[in-house]
Amino acid sequence: MDLVLTINIILEYLEPTEEMLLAADVNEDGMVNVQDLVQIVELILR
Repeated sequence: MDLVLTINIILEYLEPTEEMLLAADVNEDGMVNVQDLVQIVELILR
């Protein structure tokens, strides 16, 4: 999942598809939020 797309989903600038929601929900808690964004950044920086 792209960081910019995830931010747009969190800020509700984008109406995500089901697939986008599943991909953005990195910690699999059923919500796309800042915690998912932090985990995506951590994965990138590894």
